[in-house]
Amino acid sequence: MDIDTESELETKASFSPDRPMTHGEFMSAFDEFKASNEDRLAQIERRGAADPLTEDKQARIDAAIQRQLDRQQQQINELTLKQARPIARTACS
Repeated sequence: MDIDTESELETKASFSPDRPMTHGEFMSAFDEFKASNEDRLAQIERRGAADPLTEDKQARIDAAIQRQLDRQQQQINELTLKQARPIARTACS
């Protein structure tokens, strides 16, 4: 039996606050948020309370999604402001 030691290391999904998410990462985060919320609701139904780890996971995902939405809103606001500026005209002689 051969063990492959030359393959690349596995990378985990992370939502870095330093860079914007791609659309795929955003949708993946949203799907993870939905799954985490379903798990949390099931825990509440079974035990009357959710596991703190599940709530923490959901809070981290929610924060990452909210940062991305805030970035997008900021970009929209900047583009709207840029579009609303009057065109600078130079005097022609």
